[in-house]
Amino acid sequence: MISFRDKSATTTSVIIVASILALLGTLIVMVFVPPPTAKGLSTKARRDEMKARIAIKDAREREAEAMRLVAETTWAGNAQTVGPAALARVTQMAKSRNLRLVAFRPQRQSDDADLTMLPFLITVEGTYPNVVQFSRDLETTGTRLSVSMVQVSSADANSDRVTATVATMAYLNPRAGTATTPAAGGRTPSKEAPRA
Repeated sequence: MISFRDKSATTTSVIIVASILALLGTLIVMVFVPPPTAKGLSTKARRDEMKARIAIKDAREREAEAMRLVAETTWAGNAQTVGPAALARVTQMAKSRNLRLVAFRPQRQSDDADLTMLPFLITVEGTYPNVVQFSRDLETTGTRLSVSMVQVSSADANSDRVTATVATMAYLNPRAGTATTPAAGGRTPSKEAPRA
């Protein structure tokens, strides 16, 4: 029996009232909420499947864009072909900016899990504006070299000529060079380094 007057029965009475309310709520749900139908479940499954397909398509498009960017900024081949190709491009760029290429020195390569990094030190002489443009050109004209440091010093106190040492990095993608196949996800490999 429910009695809130007797202090010893208060806990029991609260539990009984809570149980009655829970049963009443369950009864209301059973009467007023229709049970799921096979058609409703099928529609929900199709909607979930469509959302999953859209998410997969978006992920594939993002992956293809990322692979395209990687292919545009990395080299295929090996260090023996990348070095001469990079030298040829740097020489051509230095000539176009009226600079004298003093040195092009390959440094010790380092390997990462996904990329091989081939550093080069480039030394050029010329006017300061031409050196600045040359440094910008290294990263913006599709040379596939990234500039990590530029150090400029005066070549001669009596002229406007400077000497610049530019540290660059070429990234060699070991996965590049494989043919584009459906099994490869339709990825386009990096281009081989041109022959110097």
